[in-house]
Amino acid sequence: ATLANAYLMNGQLEESIETNLKAIELEPSFPVAYNNLAIAYMEKSEFALAVENADKALELGYDVAPEILEELKAHR
Repeated sequence: ATLANAYLMNGQLEESIETNLKAIELEPSFPVAYNNLAIAYMEKSEFALAVENADKALELGYDVAPEILEELKAHR
């Protein structure tokens, strides 16, 4: 998750997505990876995937930032 977040913060969206997907492959109930995916997909304007991953993070008990949820409202 730390590596994926570093990629995300550096604008390396594909690398962040790949790393988060690998984290989920290893631990399917890891909410931070879903949250990071939601952010990366938002940055790529892939809103359906962003909503899906934000919802999964919420389902797993992660406190998704209100500004992310607000931005995704229009894409539900």
